[in-house]
Order: sequence, then structure tokens, then C-alpha cells
Amino acid sequence: MEIVRHPTKIGGSLKIDFEDVYLRPKQRNETDFILTNAEMERLSID
Repeated sequence: MEIVRHPTKIGGSLKIDFEDVYLRPKQRNETDFILTNAEMERLSID
């Protein structure tokens, strides 16, 4: 997790490793889960 703090806003991104979710190594085109600051803001509003 990376958090960046500015005087009026907190931002960053959240990375969840594929292996931590599925308990197995990534294959071919599988990737880690990365939520950007904009995506987290959008989820908090919905």
C-alpha cells in the first residue's frame, strides 16, 4: 500500500498480490490487483 498525504487530500494506491488471494502462483496473463486512488474514491461514493 502506498499512501501520499497532501495538506487537503490523501491519495495513493492499494496493491493486493494475486498469490495472497488465490493461494497459487500467477499464470500467463494473471496479474496482481491494484486499486488506484481514483478507483478507491469511486468505490467509496457508490
